[in-house]
Amino acid sequence: MFSQTATTDFLIDCLPVPAVFVSKEQIILKSNMMHHSSGAGSYVPGPGCSIKQNLVSRAENFDRFIKKILDEPGINHDKIFRFASGSGLSSPFTIHGRCEDVEGPILLTFEFFRPGIEDDNENGLFSDGKELFFRYRLKSPHGFDYISPSVTEITGYTPEEHYKNPRLALDLVFPEDKELLSKIISPHENKKNFIIRWVRKDKKIIWTEHRNHYIKDSNGDVVAIEGIVRDITNRKVAEKEIRESKTMLENFFSQSLYGFFFMMFEEPLVWNDTVDKNEALKKAYSTQFITRVNQAILNQYGATEDEFIGLTPGDFFADN
Repeated sequence: MFSQTATTDFLIDCLPVPAVFVSKEQIILKSNMMHHSSGAGSYVPGPGCSIKQNLVSRAENFDRFIKKILDEPGINHDKIFRFASGSGLSSPFTIHGRCEDVEGPILLTFEFFRPGIEDDNENGLFSDGKELFFRYRLKSPHGFDYISPSVTEITGYTPEEHYKNPRLALDLVFPEDKELLSKIISPHENKKNFIIRWVRKDKKIIWTEHRNHYIKDSNGDVVAIEGIVRDITNRKVAEKEIRESKTMLENFFSQSLYGFFFMMFEEPLVWNDTVDKNEALKKAYSTQFITRVNQAILNQYGATEDEFIGLTPGDFFADN
């Protein structure tokens, strides 16, 4: 049988990036192997600890970030925060956050950056190889006034190639996204934030997040665009892994010939060598409630869903 804890363990361990599940009270429930092996574990603590334990950035900013995630289930959020390691070394992380329910848990994934890079905790932006900055003229002659050197790492093309070819940024756009882009940057739309795919010089496809600011002349006409482009391919890969894992788990749960049920714990279940695991399970089975069952377990016990939901396993299986 599966509990909610088993579900979160299954999903988080599939991710190729450092990740943790935290409760709405900001207590770490689970961390994956990438969290430990990548070095992120030196800065961000493990299960049972507050996610803010080694936080250097202002706590109120982090609280607002978590609240926004909980207020908007199903929406991805990201912001930069700085944490300290055990040795006192401070480093910024881009944290990507998402939850599926207002009660949590919250999935946080981490992009690790080199110590010493300046970050801006208020607007969530800083200069790094995974972000580029630009200013593009829309008045003739069209072209870039500036594009940061990091464009080479992201696209494979140098700044000089962009200066020489004003259309290069448009040529990078994945064919299926070109119509979308034309609508986004139309005179009637001018959307500031959007996500599109680019095709690198080596033909690899990457996902890019754009944050634009439109410069207008005295007549109110847009004459230039200033913006930041961030490579979010890793985030998109992680999101795809989560979707596929959830689908696989859902199919396994609903189609299995074996009976399974889910439990939603009211608080984290401590599961390490400091506790008696048999006693911990007994307590969970007698105090936590069943929230979902599959058809196989209904068939097995000749019961209805209503006879399961809301009971503890101890209540239902008392006579079995």
